Amino acid sequence: MAGITATYVDADTFTIATDLTTVFMAGRRVKASCGVDGTKYGTITSSSYGAPNTTVNLTAASDDITSNLTEVWVGVVGKGTTQSMPVHTHDGAEGTGDYLPSLRLASSSGGLLEDNQASPTGTRPMGYNGYFYATRVYNAVWNDIADFQPVTGEIIYGRCYYSTGFGVTLCNKKVQKGVVGVASNTYGFGVGIRDRCVPIAIGGWVLACVDRTYEPGTALVNNKNGSLTKAKWYHKLFYSERIVGYYDRKEMLHILKNGEEKVEVQGRHWVRVK
Repeated sequence: MAGITATYVDADTFTIATDLTTVFMAGRRVKASCGVDGTKYGTITSSSYGAPNTTVNLTAASDDITSNLTEVWVGVVGKGTTQSMPVHTHDGAEGTGDYLPSLRLASSSGGLLEDNQASPTGTRPMGYNGYFYATRVYNAVWNDIADFQPVTGEIIYGRCYYSTGFGVTLCNKKVQKGVVGVASNTYGFGVGIRDRCVPIAIGGWVLACVDRTYEPGTALVNNKNGSLTKAKWYHKLFYSERIVGYYDRKEMLHILKNGEEKVEVQGRHWVRVK
């Protein structure tokens, strides 16, 4: 295919006849034939029309064009299996595409991955099938870490569950043997499979059902309905492994909100998981 006749100006500038600024637009790739000096490649940084020519400027990282320039071709880009969008990365290197400041997933309502975003507000879930590594992960929505456990019977968030050997179920005896912790709907990080499971808080602070307000740091054990109560001295001495956590404070709000996420408090208290 014949190229467009071009005239050399300097190592990163050339002109072409007539107004072709809508063709030679910023970011587009060009190929330039420089005769005995070979073929040069570059990326347009800007173009402007001043009768009778369009002046095209290339980025500093482009190949230097030479005075033997005769013609140029502009990259034709289109999406789809029959078009010419090349397989490429976005690593900032010349011709590959710049770094992506954000990435919308799936649709206009999909999740958005954003560069340098310290205050996310979206709530659309995103799944990643594979291993995920990060130097640090900050700002989970809520306060505790939960492990999903197979459950039999009803799920009541804030109540204690114990292990039956075939999963967990709601506590029905005070200071229950095998107590595993509090069912959480305030977890910021969950592990395990959700189906037919209950999230049990295994670290951090969880909203729990407590029979009354206590001094911060008070050790707590479960009572017969799965809520928490103050541990007696003999519980600490003979059943220390059954202490569920330590009292922190009563939550005074009725609803906790983080963006569009809401959790009904229902009179619960914050407890630091043991």
